[in-house]
Amino acid sequence: MQFAQNILKNGNKNFSMIKSFIRSFALFYISNKQELETLIRNPFFKLGFLIKIVFIICASPTINTNLFIPFINNIFSNFSFDPWTSFVEVGGDINSFPYGISMLASYLPLATFGSLLDKYFIDFEFTELLFKTTSLLFDFFILINLSFLIKSKSKNLLILSYWLSPIIFYTTYVHGQIDIVPVFFLISCISAISFNKYLFAGVLLAIAISCKFSMLIALPFILIYIHRRRGISREFYRFLFFFILLTVLLTLPFLGSYGYWDMVFRTKELERVYTVFVPYGENLKLYIVPLVYIFSLYLILRIKKITQDLFLISTGIGFFSILIFLPPAPGWAVWTLPFLAYYQIRSKRDLFA
Repeated sequence: MQFAQNILKNGNKNFSMIKSFIRSFALFYISNKQELETLIRNPFFKLGFLIKIVFIICASPTINTNLFIPFINNIFSNFSFDPWTSFVEVGGDINSFPYGISMLASYLPLATFGSLLDKYFIDFEFTELLFKTTSLLFDFFILINLSFLIKSKSKNLLILSYWLSPIIFYTTYVHGQIDIVPVFFLISCISAISFNKYLFAGVLLAIAISCKFSMLIALPFILIYIHRRRGISREFYRFLFFFILLTVLLTLPFLGSYGYWDMVFRTKELERVYTVFVPYGENLKLYIVPLVYIFSLYLILRIKKITQDLFLISTGIGFFSILIFLPPAPGWAVWTLPFLAYYQIRSKRDLFA
């Protein structure tokens, strides 16, 4: 905790880096504003947007009401540089917010505004409403990044396969899962690589993993792809350096927090990896998921030239192996959907062109 306070006291340099990142992030989208206009004018996009707004207003996911919102509200009532430990100390459910600081930072701005409104407008639950609105924003930005990646391919099929996907509607807006945020940062990282912005990509991947450590699944695939694309070059080292630097900055301050360990590191999801196995002898077990994942990595390592299509498909298979062979968790379906949508668009003739 002392380390975290030292960072805040000597934060001018960190603030400048964050401001520079936000500026670059904004310019990245502004420079591609034609993609935005094409998507927004699409009638299928407008239909999906309207339906999602209705879900945000009318649906009240139990997971939001019972887990996420109490954790957020505790920050407003018991402010601490370590909100996880603070929440555990007041008797909060340790399953309430099994995510890192980047996930919290993503939802906190609109939720804070909602909390202020709740003080003046009783019983409107603006905190929860704006919390869910944050998910919609990240959902929209995933759509934009996928549009960048498919380039000239049909936007209609993209909107139908991703934006109007029943998986997104149920998982994010009915069930209330928030895996949409780390997936956004991961897809943004891949999009940045396609534009040769390797420093930017390293920062985005670090944020994705800080949101949810499951995004580490994509790291080996990304490193292999950059190596095949650029070799051991300046770009490779820039990506790796800024990825490691920001990962340390976003994680190290909380390693001394027992609340962070209980809520983020010791989650039930991590235990799922070891639930599926084949008995091998008297005392040995062959764990299926690590085996399938390592085999996927081996296959892509054997390929000398890796295209963007092959890279995205292999990364999707890495996530898909988790989804298929483990007991299901609703939020995990969101991990694979952008990759499935990309594969659908790039591999088949577009009937909606």
